[in-house]
Order: sequence, then structure tokens, then C-alpha cells
Amino acid sequence: MPPLRQQFRNLGALLMEKGLLTQSQLDSALDEQKRTGEKLGRILVTRGWVRDKDILSVLQGMMVVVFQLAGEDYGVETLLVREIIRHQPSRALPGAPLWLEGVIDYRGQVVPVVNMARRLGREDAPPDAGSRIIIYEGAGGRGWGLQVDGVSAVAQVGREQLEEVRGALQPKGLPQRWLAGLARVHDRSLVLLNIEEVLVSGAAETAGALAEEGLQ
Repeated sequence: MPPLRQQFRNLGALLMEKGLLTQSQLDSALDEQKRTGEKLGRILVTRGWVRDKDILSVLQGMMVVVFQLAGEDYGVETLLVREIIRHQPSRALPGAPLWLEGVIDYRGQVVPVVNMARRLGREDAPPDAGSRIIIYEGAGGRGWGLQVDGVSAVAQVGREQLEEVRGALQPKGLPQRWLAGLARVHDRSLVLLNIEEVLVSGAAETAGALAEEGLQ
């Protein structure tokens, strides 16, 4: 699958179409995003080029990658998703936590791969032809691979489709901080993950495993 930015209109393109952003401003913000790992929208607002309400107006919700784990649907925002690739074997790291599948080489970069089923406490199925790795750019520009059972769509979730996570609606066993919300997409329930929080909570263990192999 080609990079998402080539398949779908991203936030920058939408703002430019509305005349709210110039190409040079977008290029500068994307350079800063690559250096810092900060979300594009936050960079644009901080620099004073757009307002929060401009972003909400053009997005009218959020664009998410919809993926599957153990028969359940999950979603992550596309803003820092770089690409979706076919599953490939990872090189195991001795002493790594069980949810850290290993590392792969992605465009010359060593990328740790998180087995998302294990990380979220779901049933872990052996990879097959439908399995995918979502390449995500986390804080500080660190690339991560999110190993999932499959990717079914990239969909826009409108504000009217979003629900807060509360009480009985909270997916079993997941910390509140890992959850960005719930949504209904094509008559199916979708758990939206705050993936940065999922990754941050395991960053120290990942760093330790990489350091032992001289890969940090």
C-alpha cells in the first residue's frame, strides 16, 4: 500500500484548498513535525498560521486508519501514520517484553514493532496474508511499527459519530489514557486509540531492549 499522504487528502492539503495555508508554510511545518514529532495541527496553530476552529472546520472530525485485532475494530488518527506495509518477520530482541515483536528495517531506519494484540491484551493470532504493519511516527521522530491482524479502511469520522469513553462503554482491560473515544463507522463500533500514550507507556522497556543490542 502506498504512503497515506499519497492516497488521501491530508490536513495540510485541506487547509490549502480553503486558502488558509500556503505551500511554503506547510513545507516548513512538515519539516518541524519530522524533527519534533509534534502533531501538524498543533504546529500550525502555535505558529499562528491557522486557528483551532479552522482545523475543526476542514476536518469535521478526524481521519482514522481502521484496523482489526481478534475480530474487533480499532482506529488511530492518520496525521502521524506514514505508511501501511505488508507483514514481514521481525528480528527478535533478547530480554524484550512479550508485546515487542522485534525490529525491522524500514527505509534504512531501525523500527521497533509492537504486537498490538498482545499490547492490548487481546488474542494473538499468527500473522497471515492479511496481516499488516502500520508505520507510525511517534514523539521525537521515532518510528514504530504497529503489527495488526489487518487494515480495512481509512475513514473520516465525523464529530457526530464520536462518543466519550465512560463507565460501561470503556473497553475491558484498557487504561483510560489509552483511549481517545468510541465511534460508529459503517454500523460497527470502533475503539479510537490514543496511540502516543500506548507507546509512551512502553518506551523505557523498548529503549532498554534496543540499547542491549546497540540499536538505540
